[in-house]
Amino acid sequence: MNIAVVYLARLAEGLGPLRKFARSYFDYPAGASHRLFVLYKADDWSLLDSARRIFGPIPHMELRVPDAIGVDIDAYRWAVRTISNDRVCFFNTFSEIRTNDWLAKLDDNLTRRVGVVGATASYEALPNSLELVSKVVWLCANCNIAYDRNIAHYYEDILSQHAPRWIGRSRFRKALSLLLRPGRASVERKFSDYWQSLTDRGGALEWYMQFPSFPNPHIRTNAFMLRRNDARRYLSEPVIKKQNASLFECGPRGLTSRVILDNMHPILVGADGNGYEPHSWPHTETFRLETQQNILIGDNRTEMYDSLSPKNKAVYSWMSWGIYGSARVPDDFGVAFPCTPERLILSSSAVKHDPPRAQIIHRPAPESAAPAKAAVNHRHADV
Repeated sequence: MNIAVVYLARLAEGLGPLRKFARSYFDYPAGASHRLFVLYKADDWSLLDSARRIFGPIPHMELRVPDAIGVDIDAYRWAVRTISNDRVCFFNTFSEIRTNDWLAKLDDNLTRRVGVVGATASYEALPNSLELVSKVVWLCANCNIAYDRNIAHYYEDILSQHAPRWIGRSRFRKALSLLLRPGRASVERKFSDYWQSLTDRGGALEWYMQFPSFPNPHIRTNAFMLRRNDARRYLSEPVIKKQNASLFECGPRGLTSRVILDNMHPILVGADGNGYEPHSWPHTETFRLETQQNILIGDNRTEMYDSLSPKNKAVYSWMSWGIYGSARVPDDFGVAFPCTPERLILSSSAVKHDPPRAQIIHRPAPESAAPAKAAVNHRHADV
């Protein structure tokens, strides 16, 4: 077997996510021979026995790391130095498999000129998304503008977290605000100064301005697969902080950017088994696209999106895909999510030799390992 599947079981998240993954793993055949590693991560190990009972019926090998090692990426970094399989697929704690032959579909698309395959991807750029969210919250929470039905309905999920008093007004207070509170136009021009204070040197959001602007195509770092030697190179530096995990996922020297610099392709794989290059991602019905019906492997982010109203979904889809996706919002507050085709062409065509034959990479026949040296509880099995 040349494939290792690493599931990160972070005990601080409780047993629910572990049960959900184990159930989906049991229900949907992988379609490819592999070895499953359950990587427990905790500082408080009181739930370990209960977690072991969840995975008891599933052949696997157990690994353990302390929570203090850092974020998920740091745990993967440790695991990949323990595992000897040729290819490694990483799942975070909230992963949930959605279709049969999920591993075969990922593996079939990890061809010679492909550096990473993943079940979800996005064009989202943190500077643009943060500007939009900051402006909406600033207008409603800081400036307490008059009630606006469109803002309330489309941005309900964001405002319920960051401006609950504004969105939670009674019907009477909503009507009264139209008479007594300033209109949006009278205060909006002041936002540029506020935004500059946040993003200038020493500002609360200065750190995020190092990220690429929209569109920023990247494979999300859940349910992603790459060759072990590549994984060791890309995971060579400790991440430690959650902020730095964002840099690894979608920063200027993040995973996808490094794959492209290495003259290889980042490929999104759908439940349909097809592999898509970056310029095709908005048409795949995967992450934050329509009903997400073509997602191979979901997680807490895709589940959150599924739970939203259609109008709230439109906002999150807009931040992830902008004009390239099918979702539209009635008001983007003047925050640009520009159409920049050359950025996508660069991402899709950066490989100078042996480019893909088509926008969808056709899957070849599947390719036809040694146990981990640091397994704490040896449950060797060829799944």
